[in-house]
Amino acid sequence: MKFAIVGCGTIATQHINAILKTPGAKLAAVYSRKIDKAEKWAHEYGVQAFDDYEALLQSDGIDAVVILTPSGTHAEFGMKAAEAGKHVVVEKPIDINLEKAKALVEVCEKSGVKLSCIFQHRFDEAIIRLKEAVDAGELGQLNFGSSRTTWYRPQDYYDSGEWRGTRELDGGGALMNQSIHYIDLLLYIMGPVEEVHGYRATRGHERIDVEDIAVANMKFASGALGIIEGNTAAFPGFNTELDIFGGAGSVRIRSDEIAGWHIKNQETVTIAGGTSAANAKGNTQTADYGPSFSRQYADIVQAFQNNTEPLVSGREAIRALEVILAIYESAESGKAIKLRNTAL
Repeated sequence: MKFAIVGCGTIATQHINAILKTPGAKLAAVYSRKIDKAEKWAHEYGVQAFDDYEALLQSDGIDAVVILTPSGTHAEFGMKAAEAGKHVVVEKPIDINLEKAKALVEVCEKSGVKLSCIFQHRFDEAIIRLKEAVDAGELGQLNFGSSRTTWYRPQDYYDSGEWRGTRELDGGGALMNQSIHYIDLLLYIMGPVEEVHGYRATRGHERIDVEDIAVANMKFASGALGIIEGNTAAFPGFNTELDIFGGAGSVRIRSDEIAGWHIKNQETVTIAGGTSAANAKGNTQTADYGPSFSRQYADIVQAFQNNTEPLVSGREAIRALEVILAIYESAESGKAIKLRNTAL
């Protein structure tokens, strides 16, 4: 399965490393609007360089494209690739516009190609273990779930790219860009959301028109309740946390590791990573998610080769986007918003 990288930003290194380590996958090309950047990466990895996207899509030596462009362009790049017969991988979020995201899913289905979105934390060992326990009923009825991302981004992070911190291309701030990973995990474990009531604010940064703090209360379709917090103004940067509380047990994930595992009639397990390591990982732009990235790429390659659905399909990826957009709508209107769950 020959992959082309579309967009040569910081995150591209994670994708390239995962592709190079995944059996059945091969890096075939890189694309950038700036040919000198594309040629630099192409020379480093011994692949083709493109600054013409249409020419890349016409190449017979490419089976799938990995879209790492600004968030607001994901669907546009993805639909063109699907219409050219290429499988599509997009970085999170699938897009920042719900209608465009749905159109991307529909075009991929109509074109007979597969679509996956990068939510590598579903492939963390802690999440795999938690999902198995929930599916087996070990936690009993799920009653409460929360997702908290309390990070810090200095002003120069937002100043580092023209698209960062803009509603037009970033789509949002602390929720859409950073917290979306753990929001996806919350939905993955707890199921669909019925209603949200949220607030958002910009308190710690200048020259951005997106939130750096957001909170929301929610009701899941199951009747369980939940909370979301997203924060990029929490100096000096803390953790990501996922709490899942059930009638027969509770699990706490902190910075991608199991921090608490308590199930009735089972031996209590507490596994915690070092505080300094957790803080460093949570507050680093270039954190190494190598194993999880590699597991997701293995899943993607298998799905693309066998014409099956990847774990994170386009429809799965829409769920987190819809919740975040509903929180934004609630924050603007001051009202609770009921979700349509259009991806289901």
